[in-house]
Amino acid sequence: MSVIVPKLIAGRPGMKAKRNAAILACLLANSCAVSHGARIAWSENTNRSVKQLQQDRRDGQTEEPLDPTLLSLLQQEQGILKPFAWGTWDEDGAKGKMIGIDQQGRLKNTDFAKTTDGYTVNKSELQHEMNEPLKSSGRLNLEDYVTDREFPFRTDIITIGDCHAHFVLVWNALNRSLRKTSLLDRLGVRIIVERDSQVISNEVDGIAYFGLHEAFVRDINGDGRQDFVVMGNDNYVNIHIWTLEPECIVKKIPFKEDDEVTSSVPGREVVLKPNKPGRGYAIHTRLSVPTVENGKDYWQVTERVYKWEDQESAYRMVKKFNWLKSAE
Repeated sequence: MSVIVPKLIAGRPGMKAKRNAAILACLLANSCAVSHGARIAWSENTNRSVKQLQQDRRDGQTEEPLDPTLLSLLQQEQGILKPFAWGTWDEDGAKGKMIGIDQQGRLKNTDFAKTTDGYTVNKSELQHEMNEPLKSSGRLNLEDYVTDREFPFRTDIITIGDCHAHFVLVWNALNRSLRKTSLLDRLGVRIIVERDSQVISNEVDGIAYFGLHEAFVRDINGDGRQDFVVMGNDNYVNIHIWTLEPECIVKKIPFKEDDEVTSSVPGREVVLKPNKPGRGYAIHTRLSVPTVENGKDYWQVTERVYKWEDQESAYRMVKKFNWLKSAE
């Protein structure tokens, strides 16, 4: 398994800084890989990251309440009525960060520090652009179906007959302890399925991202049924697709490249391009890595094209292109 790691280079000061910054950025983002083996390495790294997030969630289940003095100060100075997630900046917990719910029900973040006289609190800011609390999805009261560690802010419903699948986007609280320095929240999806007015399943999908790039309902694979699409945003855009089967079962559509099967594919760009009318969409992803050719700086771009395969019930990679793009 090989991973392409370009060297930092010497050269013209401006180009050297641009080049080295790009290399460091892609290394930090785990994006300096364009070969198939490197892409598998990227996938394994991502799986490890997801497993670590899941472990963080388990570790964070032990809730350690905040000091009532701090909570009172947050309410008086910043209008934060209820804490949602919190963690520390240092080992002794003297400096912390938290996300709380304000008087309008929105998530706001702030930093605080412990002093000899109590606490100091910085001005709070909205945590996310999509930050308005969601109370219901169709006829469902979401408070009955989400946990207190979830903040629902958007829902999309797909219906087949008497079957309704609710795709509820939530912000998940990952940490509630001043002994931990983990991330405080991440994007997640809760899927609630009801049939004949009875909820038959209520599950959380394992996705976890810094933010939401895009979400919508559309017939993606051209089978005549609506699908739910989420593009989560970290260092990459990652696309996930779910479909509702006639048997009232929600299934996630897989992606295949050679023998590798994944539940999503990443790209600096992810584009849906329509096939013939009524035949769904092809999915194009682009990844870029900095390189040097003949003393000049370029981006080496790799574009993959995924198309729907009925026999496999999956999106399979059918084409891969590579080209150089000037970095100047």
